[in-house]
Amino acid sequence: MQVYASHGAYAYQAGDEDIQGPEQQLQHGHQHESGKATHIVLLRSPPEGVRGAARLADTVGELFGIEGVQPAPDEDPSETADLMFGLGTVPVVATQESIRAAAMLSGVEAVYPNRLRSLPPPAAMSPVFQSALTSRPRMAAEQRQAMRTGYAELPMPEPAVTPRPGGWNLPMIGIHSGYPAHGAGVTVAVLDTGIDLTHTDVLQRGLNLLEARSFVPGFTAQDGNGHGTHCAGIVAGEDWNTGERLGVAPGVRLMVGKVLADNGFGLDQNIIQGIRWAARGGAKVISLSLCSDRDVNEPGSDLYERLAARLIVDGSLLVAAAGNASKRPHFHAPVGDPACCPSIVSVGAVDPEGRIADFSTRRLDHGAVDVVAPGVDIKSWARGGGYRFMSGSSMACPHAAGVAALLFGAAPSATPADVRRMLLASALLPGDPDDYGAGIVQAP
Repeated sequence: MQVYASHGAYAYQAGDEDIQGPEQQLQHGHQHESGKATHIVLLRSPPEGVRGAARLADTVGELFGIEGVQPAPDEDPSETADLMFGLGTVPVVATQESIRAAAMLSGVEAVYPNRLRSLPPPAAMSPVFQSALTSRPRMAAEQRQAMRTGYAELPMPEPAVTPRPGGWNLPMIGIHSGYPAHGAGVTVAVLDTGIDLTHTDVLQRGLNLLEARSFVPGFTAQDGNGHGTHCAGIVAGEDWNTGERLGVAPGVRLMVGKVLADNGFGLDQNIIQGIRWAARGGAKVISLSLCSDRDVNEPGSDLYERLAARLIVDGSLLVAAAGNASKRPHFHAPVGDPACCPSIVSVGAVDPEGRIADFSTRRLDHGAVDVVAPGVDIKSWARGGGYRFMSGSSMACPHAAGVAALLFGAAPSATPADVRRMLLASALLPGDPDDYGAGIVQAP
């Protein structure tokens, strides 16, 4: 059994002492007591059914000094148990003693800290970039103005953009006027900051929006940030008034999970609940435009790698944003976490000329860019109605997820492993594979 060290200001609960935990770093996330967890236990194999999950909850609960995990208000306890334990994960409040005791349980694979994740931060807010500035004085001088761009005015925004006329992004990936496939019959989940349920285009989608659900206690699925709404539109958007195709696969059955609070932060516990919910709901593709920056040669999340590998076998493909921490040409950052995990499709961003976006990360170690997709000046749904242009690997990720959905639609019997291979094999490579991976994704 492995125990993984915490990264950041995480702490253990020891006796009656009040010690800061990761849930308090959620800032405006309003985590309630029943969602309080410092660690996540990964079991060697998921339990079978809700009853098995409940029994396992009691066993692990006794070990870690809790009686299972309580559901959030208005939630079905059996459903909560299924979501939390269905992938073989158990969120717990752990002490050093209980973590050591877990090593004696044959059914426990590993114990991980319940890490804080966020929307991919731009370089000016990236700790990796900040560290590089302190170690490279000349670059620091050149980039001093970049540190005064006002990024801190809003929580975790994407890089600023200058809107371009017309939609360049869909033709670049092979979707031209009259392209016939829309992804009908394929379910795609977007796990992000939620979706604007009042947007006219969202309301008109009718039954194609299967469900929108929040996994952040204290929040509904309504998007108070705008990031999740924009990403959902890139997958499945259509302009209801004009009929313009905004999304890669507007015919998919869409699931939207709010796993990040409106400030763009969320815990692994909530993200994993969302992943399990999406997989259980039949999502063939799960899009994650979230990221934690990391240093070169810093390991990625073993927890997400193991879960992604299990999901590939079970029928779902995880696609994630590679990160925005580069500041080209002065600074190249490695692929972020969890996109750096081998079993997750990592997506970098290109501009309208097919060049790597100046913020897009690069392969500098074990973390590879698998593919790239349009990620600069992308038009999609805006929170509050209408449309807006945004940039980031967050925008590239749902492009790749949409193409994966089209591939599933073109080959209904294909497995997630098959679709991953097809996604990479069909990509067009215009440059360095360390930047582009297999290349720019292409619709079938």
